[in-house]
Amino acid sequence: MTFRPGTDVVRLAKELSSARERFLASGNVPAGIRPVIAESWQRSLELGIAADQTSRPVSAHFDSRQLSEVRHGLLEASFAVVQRLAVGLAGSETAILVADADGTVLVAHGDAGAMRAAERLGAVAGASWSEMEAGTSGIGTALAAGEAVQVVAAEHYCEGYCSLTCTGAPIRHPFTGQVVGAISFAGDYRQTGTLLLPLARESALAIATEIREHVLRDDQLLLRALTEAGEHQAAYAVDRLGNRTILNRAASFEIGPADYANLWPLVRRAMATPEARRQELRLENRRWVRLQIRPLEALGGPVGAVVILTGDRSPARHALADEDWAPFRVDAEATSAMMLAVRDVMQARSPVLIVGEAGTGKSALAMAMHRNSRPGGSLAVIDCAGGLTAAGLVAEWKLAASGAGQSTVLLERVDELGLEAQAALLAHLDDRDTAGPRVLATATGESVESLRGRSVRSELLDRLAASAILVPPLRDRRDDIPEIARRSLDGVSASLLPMGERIQPEAMQALQRYEWPGNVRQLQNVLRRALEVRPRKAIHTTGLPPEILAQAAMPSRGRIERIEHEAILAALAESGGNVTLASKQLGLSRATVYRRLRAARGR
Repeated sequence: MTFRPGTDVVRLAKELSSARERFLASGNVPAGIRPVIAESWQRSLELGIAADQTSRPVSAHFDSRQLSEVRHGLLEASFAVVQRLAVGLAGSETAILVADADGTVLVAHGDAGAMRAAERLGAVAGASWSEMEAGTSGIGTALAAGEAVQVVAAEHYCEGYCSLTCTGAPIRHPFTGQVVGAISFAGDYRQTGTLLLPLARESALAIATEIREHVLRDDQLLLRALTEAGEHQAAYAVDRLGNRTILNRAASFEIGPADYANLWPLVRRAMATPEARRQELRLENRRWVRLQIRPLEALGGPVGAVVILTGDRSPARHALADEDWAPFRVDAEATSAMMLAVRDVMQARSPVLIVGEAGTGKSALAMAMHRNSRPGGSLAVIDCAGGLTAAGLVAEWKLAASGAGQSTVLLERVDELGLEAQAALLAHLDDRDTAGPRVLATATGESVESLRGRSVRSELLDRLAASAILVPPLRDRRDDIPEIARRSLDGVSASLLPMGERIQPEAMQALQRYEWPGNVRQLQNVLRRALEVRPRKAIHTTGLPPEILAQAAMPSRGRIERIEHEAILAALAESGGNVTLASKQLGLSRATVYRRLRAARGR
C-alpha cells in the first residue's frame, strides 16, 4: 500500500485504516505496509504510545528565548528557508514544521487555515513529535529512521493524526553528519502529492547549507579575534558549542589536553554574559596562569570566545606551597574565582568586604588572608552583631587599632550594625591613618548588591566594598568538605574522638553529596552531634541525620543514569542519529534505547 501518482488517496486511506486496526488488535503488521512504516508501528507499540492520542501538548519547560546553542543555531539557520517555502506553498493549506533532534517543534509556519488545524493537533512550537511521544509521524519517523519519509493518513500510529499526510526529512550537520533536526510538511491527506518528499529532502539540505554558512562565518570571527590577541601570549578561540578550537603557537606548547576540559566550564559560563571575565587556574604542567575570557557575538547572539593565558607576574603567587588557606582548596574550580579576588587584594590598603551565605566560612577566609599576608601581625575581631552600640564599637576599634606591627581588624557581621554604629564606623574609616590596621569585614548575602536596600548604609557599603570577595556556598565546593571535617574534629573534646579513623569513607561520601543549606556551620554541628551520640567511635552513616542519607542516595542513581544516557547519546552521534545502528553498538534493543531516552526526557 504505497502512494503513487494517480493513486486514489481516499481508497488508500481506508485500506491503511483497516490495516492499522488489524495491527493494533493483533500486534502483527499486515502485508503491504511499507517497511519504514511497519518498523515505526512496532517501535510505537513497544514504547506503549497511546493509539487513541489526538493532540500533542506544549512542554511547560519550552521557552524559545532560552534554547540551547544547538537548537538556537538550527532555528537561526532554518528561518530563511522556511520563509522561502512559505511563499512557494502559499494557498496549499500546508503547515511547515522544523523540529530539533529530540522532535520538539521549534518553528511552525503556514497559511491561516493550515495553522488553525495544526494548533488543534498540537503541531506548534514547544510540542514534541518524536516517536517516543507521538508514534509514527513525519518528524518522529524521519528522525528515527534517519531518512526522508512520507506518512499518509492511517500510516500514522495515533488516531488523531490519521487525517494528515506528513512528509519529513532529517537535517544533518554539514560537517559531522549528525542529525540535528527535521523539517516536515503537514496537510490534509486528501491533498497528498508526490512532490513533497523531494521538497522535504531539498529543504533539509538547504537548512544544512545555511548551518554551514553560519559555521564558516563564526569561524572567521573566531580566527580574526585570535589574530588580534597576538602571538606573544598563549591564546585560543573556541566556538559556542566547544566543538571547534583554534589555537596559536604559544598555546600549543602551554596548554595540555586536560586543560581544555577544565577550561570549558569556565568558558561556557563566560559566554552566558557579554562582558569579559578574568580567572586564575593551575594548568596540567602545574603552572599558575591568569585567564582572560572574551565572549564573541555576532548578530546579537554568542559565537564563541577567545581565551588568553598570561604567566603569573606576582612573586607572591609562586609561594603558594608555603601558604595555608585551609579549609579552602585553592586549586579547586569552585574556589578559583574567589582566590583570584583574594590574591588581587592581599597587599591592598583599602578595606575588603567578604560576602557569602550564612555559615560559608567568611571569617575563616578573613583569618587565612591575615595569616598569609601579615605573618606575625595581630588580628583583632569585632563582632558587630548583638546590638553593638556606637560607643562600644569606637572603644573596640581603638583597642584593636593599638596593636603593634602589621595588625588587622576583622569586623564580623558588619551588616547587623545599627545605623548609629554604622555612622561611627564610617567616620573612623574615613579618618583612618594609612599606617593603621588593615580592615576586613564580613556580611551575609548572596552578593554585595543583595546588601543594598537592607539596613546597611550605602556610604558604608561603598567604603567597605572597595574590594569585595564572594565566598561560594559549601554545595559548590564539596572537595573542601574532608579538610573542613578534619579541622572541625580537631576542635572537639579528645574524650569524644576515636583513636583511629574518624569518619568512615561511606559517611564522608554521604557528607560530600549533601546540599548543606546551612553551609560549614551545619556540617560542623552534624559532626559534633554524631560524636556525642557515639563517643570515641568513628562516624558512620548510621550516625548521620536522615535528610543527609536520603539525599546521598539520590546522586548515585543519577550518576548511573547520566553515564547510561551519555553512552546512548555518544552512540547516536557516532551513528549519525541512526537508532538501529546505535542500539546494535550498545547491545540493546531499539525499544530499550527509546525507553531510556524517553525516561531521560522525563527527568
